[in-house]
Amino acid sequence: TFLYSAVNKIIKSFGDHTEQKSKQVEEIVNKNIFGLDIAEFPLYLAEMNIIMRMLPLIISEKYNNPIDKKIKVFLTKDSVAEFLDTKLRNTLHDIETVMKKVNSKNQLSLGLDELDLGYRSYVRDERDLKEMKSSLEKQSEEIPRRRFDYVIGNPPYVSYKQCSKQKVLFFELIKSRKIKLSNIYGINLHSIPNRPKHYAPNPNLYAFFIALGIALLKDNGKLCYIIPQTILIAGDLDVLRYHLAKFTTIEKIITFSGKMFIGRGLKQNKPVATSSLIFVLNRKTPSSLHKVEIINYKNPNDTIEQTFKNILTNKNVSKKKILQNKLFQNVANWNFIKQGKKFLDFYERYKRNTDDISIYYEHILAEKKFGSRFYFDRGIKYPKDKIKDVSKLKTEDFYYISENIKNGFRIITTDEGIGKNLLDFPFGSQGDIVYQKKYKIVWGYMNYDRFRFSKNKIMIDYNNVLISSDNKNEVLYLLSLLNSGVSISILEGLLRNENEKDILIGIKSIKQFIRIPKITEDNQHIKNEIIKRTEEMLKLEEKKLSDSVDFSKVMLQKFNRISVEDNDLVLEKDDKEIKLAIKGNKNLVSKIITEKYGKKIINLEKQKITLSELKELPIIDFEKQRVIKNYIDDLVFVLYFNIGLANLGLNKAETIKAKCSKNPHYKLVNEL
Repeated sequence: TFLYSAVNKIIKSFGDHTEQKSKQVEEIVNKNIFGLDIAEFPLYLAEMNIIMRMLPLIISEKYNNPIDKKIKVFLTKDSVAEFLDTKLRNTLHDIETVMKKVNSKNQLSLGLDELDLGYRSYVRDERDLKEMKSSLEKQSEEIPRRRFDYVIGNPPYVSYKQCSKQKVLFFELIKSRKIKLSNIYGINLHSIPNRPKHYAPNPNLYAFFIALGIALLKDNGKLCYIIPQTILIAGDLDVLRYHLAKFTTIEKIITFSGKMFIGRGLKQNKPVATSSLIFVLNRKTPSSLHKVEIINYKNPNDTIEQTFKNILTNKNVSKKKILQNKLFQNVANWNFIKQGKKFLDFYERYKRNTDDISIYYEHILAEKKFGSRFYFDRGIKYPKDKIKDVSKLKTEDFYYISENIKNGFRIITTDEGIGKNLLDFPFGSQGDIVYQKKYKIVWGYMNYDRFRFSKNKIMIDYNNVLISSDNKNEVLYLLSLLNSGVSISILEGLLRNENEKDILIGIKSIKQFIRIPKITEDNQHIKNEIIKRTEEMLKLEEKKLSDSVDFSKVMLQKFNRISVEDNDLVLEKDDKEIKLAIKGNKNLVSKIITEKYGKKIINLEKQKITLSELKELPIIDFEKQRVIKNYIDDLVFVLYFNIGLANLGLNKAETIKAKCSKNPHYKLVNEL
C-alpha cells in the first residue's frame, strides 16, 4: 500500500502523459521506489499493483513503452540485518572503537563485509539489491542517489525475548556480540548518556526498525511509521524517546483511541490487542522553539478509512502543539501528550509539593533521614518442582511460598517453602538481603491490582516486584501512598494505554513517577495518623473465627453440619450438637460461612470439616476496612495537596472528605 501510494503520487504529479513523460516516470520509479518484506506474496502483489497502475504509461494509442527492469521490491528474512554490510553501520562510535583497538589482536571490523542471509528468490534480485545498498554509501555517475527522501512503514511489534527465541539474525548477532545494543545504526538502544542501565534492557523489535529507518534517510529526509503507543511509556524505550527528541525534528504525533487493526486471524475479524500511533519526523536537529503537532483521535469505533478522512477534515480530533524541548525534558514518559488540561494541571501540582522517592531507595539518604535502608527489587525465578511442604524440607534456611488474601492488602504464608540454596539471583538483583528484611510491599509487575504488605519470610517470584525494609512505620506509610487514589491516578494516567491489554509497573516506574509528600512539623501528625490507621486496616485481615468463637471446650475434631442460629454457631456431627456463642459481629460470621461453604446451613455428608480448619477461617470485615481505607486515602490527598487539618480521627472522616472535595483535583483522583 505504501509503495503503490508513492507511485500513484509520482504519476499524478506529471499530469498528461507523453511518451517522454512516461519514460521519466518509469525511470523515477525504477531508481527511487524500493520495498522490503519478509513474505513473497505481498511483494508479488505490490509489483503487480504498481505495474497495473503504470499500464496507461506503458501502452497507449500513440506509443508502446514496455518496462525494461523489474520493480525493486526485495525479499528479506530480516529487514534490520539487511543493511549490516553497508556503511550505514560506520558511525563515529564504530570508528572510535576500532581506533582504540587498532593494536589489539581483537581488532574489530567496521562492518559485515559479506552478509549471507542464506536464501535466494526471484524477488531478491542480488544485482539490484547491491546497487541500492551501494547508493547508500557513495555518489557516482552510475549511481547518483544517496539514501532516501522518505521512509514509510508499519514495522512488526515483537518482543525482544520472542525475537531471541525465534533466533532472528540481528538478535543472534547481538547475542554473539558482533553488534552492540549501544549502537544500532548510530542509535544507543541500551542507555541514555550518563544514565546507564544496570540491567539488560529489552527494546521491542519496532525500535530497531526506527533506528534503521532514520539511518536510511538523507539529511532533511522524512520518516513516517505506524507503531504501538508503547513508544510513549515503555521503560526500555526511554533511549529512543531521548534520541528522537534530541536529534530529530518531530513534526507530528497522531494517537488513536480505537483498535486500528481489525482484519486479522483466519476469519479476518480478530482485533489486535494493541494501541496505535503515527509519527512523522524530519532528520534534522530541532530548533529550540520547534513545536510538535499532537493529534488525538477520539472516536474508537470508526473504521480506518473514516478515521483518516476525519483527521484530514479535523473531525473528532483534539489538536495542540507542544515544544519539542518538553519531550526532551520528559523522556521518561510521553503519555502526557494524550492527557487533557485537567490531568496535566493535577500532575504539575502533584510534583510541586513533593520529594523524589529517592529519599527511600538511595541508601545514604534513607539512612540519614529514616535510620534504615529500603530495597527496591524484582522477584526471582526459582525451580517450582523443588517447592516442598515445609515439614519435609531438610534445611532451616528456607523461604515460605506466599499467597494473597483475596480482596485484601496482606500476603500470607502457605505450608510450602523452598530452600535458600535453590535460589538463583539474576544479574542486577541486590541479592538475598532484599528478602531478609522483615517488612515488604509486594505487587504484580503485569496488571497489578493493588500493593500488598507482608511481615513474613516469603519468597517473591519473578512476576512480582517488592520494596523491603526493617522500618515498619515507613513501609506502612509507603504502602498507604502507593495504594492511594493519587498514586493510582498517576500510574494509570502515565502508564495505561487504550487497547493495550497489559499495564506494567516495575521498579523503574515507581522510581520515576511516584513522589513523596513533603513532611514538616505542621503535617507530621497527619503522617502518623496514616501509619496508625494503615496498621489498623491490616490487622482486620488477621482476624480468625477463633477470635469470635471460643472452641476451647470442643472435643470433636470433625463435623458434617454447620449453621448459625441467633447468636450461636451450631456444629453437628451425626446426632451430636454443639452450640458456641458468637462474640462480636454475628452477621459477619454468618456471611463469611455462607461465602466459604455455599449456603447458610451446610450439610457436609460427603466431606467433613475439621475443627482446625474452622478455627483458622478468616473473618475479615471488608466493609470496615473500606471505611478506614477511604479515610487514609483522604489523609494522603491532604498531604499531597497541602490541605491544613487540625482535628483527625475516623469520626472526622466526613468533615475531612468535605474539605478535600473543595480541591479541584479531588474529583479526578476519585474517578478511578
